[in-house]
Amino acid sequence: METFNNMINVVSSVVWSTPLVVLCLIAGLVFSIWLGFPQIRHFILRIWSA
Repeated sequence: METFNNMINVVSSVVWSTPLVVLCLIAGLVFSIWLGFPQIRHFILRIWSA
């Protein structure tokens, strides 16, 4: 059981390491800029049309 726990900890540390988190944040920012911030634009349109 300890070996399995160690293996899970290694996989977790690789998957959720700092470079991956930074890469996800940068990708989200790039797609938001590329698509024109739809999460803000559509939210404002829904508020104003209500």
